Amino acid sequence: MNVYPIDVDAPVESLKGGYLSIAKQLLNIHAASGGRGSDPYDPSPRVHPMAEGKYLSSVAALVNAGLLSSQSSVEVERAIDRIEESAIHFHNGDSLGWGLNFAWKDHDVSQAFVITSALVLRGLCEISLAVPQVAQRARELIFPSLEWLTSDEVLVEKDGYRLPKYGTGDPTVVNNVVAQWSRALSEAPGVDHELYRLAVEGARYVESNHIEGVGWQYSEDNNVVDLVHTAYIAEALLPLKEHLGGELDIWISEALLIFGEGATFADTCRVLSSREALRLAQPSAATRTRVVGRYALVGFQRPARDWSVGALLSVACDLACTDLAPFWLAESKRISRLALSTFSQVRYPRHAMHGAEGIAKYASIVENLRSAERAELPKV
Repeated sequence: MNVYPIDVDAPVESLKGGYLSIAKQLLNIHAASGGRGSDPYDPSPRVHPMAEGKYLSSVAALVNAGLLSSQSSVEVERAIDRIEESAIHFHNGDSLGWGLNFAWKDHDVSQAFVITSALVLRGLCEISLAVPQVAQRARELIFPSLEWLTSDEVLVEKDGYRLPKYGTGDPTVVNNVVAQWSRALSEAPGVDHELYRLAVEGARYVESNHIEGVGWQYSEDNNVVDLVHTAYIAEALLPLKEHLGGELDIWISEALLIFGEGATFADTCRVLSSREALRLAQPSAATRTRVVGRYALVGFQRPARDWSVGALLSVACDLACTDLAPFWLAESKRISRLALSTFSQVRYPRHAMHGAEGIAKYASIVENLRSAERAELPKV
């Protein structure tokens, strides 16, 4: 079976063409490999549930834009098979979650994570609507997933909210995890009032942790601010903004743009009080410090990772559909060029499928703009 290249010296697949072509090539490579590949955290080729969720979301985006036929469901069914085969079963299979499918840090391969499970659930929900032929198959996994994500094994009480912890074996409440969990619950088929209320409650918790001019740090006890998790939060909160503050679009834009580095983006920083940073921080030659109001952001040494670029483009496309469209249409065009460069070579499934989703959504915007232009042409 073909797999993604699995070591840094291996030749990688070179992709060429426009946005739609690149998106389709990324999806085809993933399908041809059976979803198997390595990861920055694990060199062994294997299936990655998170990548499968993003694969389904990418296909759904193209189908919904009329850029891919919903009739070709064979590879979609195979992706759903891989999701089912990699599921972690609870209560004799009545509830399902997903982890990394490899051991990571202190977590063994049997541990399920809420962020992975939420992204898988979102992919299943989106494909069930876009490709009716697989709807029943997807729903067979959607409902056991919801069962786990709303179980007492996952939910904890914090600051008056009922929220998901990071996963089995890790009780930490993490902002991006809560955000994606909230969106996944809110978009589940047949969502009832109680489930939707729980989703909104989670979104409001994340909103309450916003740091003015900065965005969101990783968790209450972890002051890291990074691009991929900021994009996760932004993407998750936007569809729920009617229940949140009126400044959400601005907050999200500020949070994303602090990572801008000319033609590219940085990946990670830490947020400190400006007084603490200016007194204690000893920046290296590569470290930069940016003062934002009474806060200081310290870091920015590393360029954005591949999946950070993909997640950024995805949420930039979402912002291009808000009241800030003029700015984010231009910005998404700039980010799309970075994405084409970033994903011209394919190595890791999780990263590649974040790229596929972002590029697929941008291809949809390009097609919509072209359709609008064609509609405005005078008839002859």
